[in-house]
Amino acid sequence: MPRPRKKSSADPIFLLGVKINPLTEKKVLKIIEHFITVAQGQFYLVTTNPEFIIQAQKDSHFRHILNQASLSLADGIGIRAAAQYLKQPLLKIPPPLNILADLFYGLIYLPYCILFQQQKLTLIPQQLRGADLTEKLMAQAASKKWRVFLLGAAPGIAAQTAKIWQKKYPGLKIVGTLAGDPQPEKDLIMRQKIKAQAKTIDLLLVAYGHPKQEKWIYRNLKHLPVKVAIGVGGTFDFVSGKQKRAPQSWQKHGLEWLWRLIHQPWRWRRQKDLLIFLLLIFREKWFPPQNRAAF
Repeated sequence: MPRPRKKSSADPIFLLGVKINPLTEKKVLKIIEHFITVAQGQFYLVTTNPEFIIQAQKDSHFRHILNQASLSLADGIGIRAAAQYLKQPLLKIPPPLNILADLFYGLIYLPYCILFQQQKLTLIPQQLRGADLTEKLMAQAASKKWRVFLLGAAPGIAAQTAKIWQKKYPGLKIVGTLAGDPQPEKDLIMRQKIKAQAKTIDLLLVAYGHPKQEKWIYRNLKHLPVKVAIGVGGTFDFVSGKQKRAPQSWQKHGLEWLWRLIHQPWRWRRQKDLLIFLLLIFREKWFPPQNRAAF
C-alpha cells in the first residue's frame, strides 16, 4: 500500500470553501510559462479576494469556477491574514478565556502584521495583486514573444491599454483588443469577433470585473484558441489612466481598499462584504461546520 503523500507548503488551502494556492509571484510566473510553452490543454487563473469569497458563499456556480481554476491566487491582504488566523489553534485554556485570547490575536496582532510585519503571515507567502501580476506578465510576454489578447472594460480602453503596454514593453505582441459584452447571449458573436482578430492566443486578459469575467472565461475558454486566460478586473482602467491606483505606500501596508474608498465613496456598499468576510472567518474559527448544529 503506497504511503500517503506528505503535505506540501504549495498545496492549496481553503477559506470558507474556496481554494487558494499559496504561491509566490516568481513561482506563478514560472507556472504560467509552463502552461503556455510546455503543458497540453487550456488553463485559467483567478485572483481571489475577500469579495470573491463572499460572492462564492451566495453563488455555488461561482464557487465551483474558483475551485476548478488552474490557479487561485491570493489577491488581498485580508486573504493572507484570514488564512493565518484560521491556522492558529484556540489556546487550551477554559472558555471564554480562549475565545478572548483569540479575539486579541485577531483584532490586535493580525492588524499589526498587516501594517508592519507582513512577512509573519507565512501560510500564504505573498499577496498577488491582479494589476501587479499582469504587469509582470506583460514584461514576460514581451520577452517570450507570447501572443496577447485584451478583452473587456469600456469601449476604447483595451485598445488604449494595448498602446501603452506596447510602448512600455518593446516587442509585446498584442494580437487583438475588444470591449465586447459579458452577457451569455452574446457569447457566440464575441467568440467570432475574437477569432476574426487572432487565430492563436497565448494569454487572454479579461476585464469585466467579478464574477462576470470568471463566468465568461469558464463558458468560453474551450471554444477559443487560447492557452491561458485570466480575469484582471480594473487593470485596463488603471493602465489607461481612467482610474488612479493607490500610492505605493498605501499598497505596501495593505490599505489600497481604503484609498479607493476615500476617493470613491460610492464603494462603501462593497466594503460591507469585508465585514461579512471577517464575521464568517470568526465563525469558521470558533464554530467550525461540524459543531454548528449545537448553536
